[in-house]
Amino acid sequence: MSTQVNNYFQTLPELPRSFTKAQCILFKDELLICGGYEINDCYSYHTVKKQYKYICSYPNDVEFDGHCVVQLNHSQTNPNEIHLLSFGGQDKNMMKQTFSMKYKSSTSKSENQPFNTWIQHNQDTSIGKFEDYLEGVRGLISGINNDLLFIIYFPENIEVIDLKTMKSLNGIKNNKIPTEGYTFGIYHHCFVPLTMNNEKVINHFILFCQNTGLLIKYDEQNKSFHYEKLSICPALNDFAFYSF
Repeated sequence: MSTQVNNYFQTLPELPRSFTKAQCILFKDELLICGGYEINDCYSYHTVKKQYKYICSYPNDVEFDGHCVVQLNHSQTNPNEIHLLSFGGQDKNMMKQTFSMKYKSSTSKSENQPFNTWIQHNQDTSIGKFEDYLEGVRGLISGINNDLLFIIYFPENIEVIDLKTMKSLNGIKNNKIPTEGYTFGIYHHCFVPLTMNNEKVINHFILFCQNTGLLIKYDEQNKSFHYEKLSICPALNDFAFYSF
């Protein structure tokens, strides 16, 4: 049995520091580690070279507990760079903080645009209201034009944000997540796109959080959500604090 396990897992170089609730994005041969619980440092891990590289840090006055980082596909034109959006990780009645980054594996000082550093949004384009509980928030990007951000946060909220304006869409129907008696609400959950033949299905998502399992569909024309219950494996009934 141990031999079989060793065939699936291999020991990698130790992290530069310990991370909890880290957010990671895959970019070509690099895994970008974008901070974690009370950790503001960001690193790149090269999966071929098996080496870590320090990228940057969030500002010193920023504290996260379950933030979310997503890739902005709609604004990317250069295949050698990746655009990231970081948001959430704050309790209710706390100022919400949102950041953007353009990342390149190698940069030169002659480039005019800032790369590999987090740029903080002003409050007009920051995600979340002062009274929102955004610890353990999760987000996915979809939409016909790949310019809608879907976020789910405690206790049972789902929002659609237009990435062109960074504003929540109004008039969304059925924007409360139906739960199966999950006492503590939905947070630190599993929120992933539905895929078929390795292709994402537009505006279709899967959510798991303890004993709640849902297929979520969004009708972009009518601005309405539809939910279908998914059966939960008994072993997952108590699972929470997913990484994504």
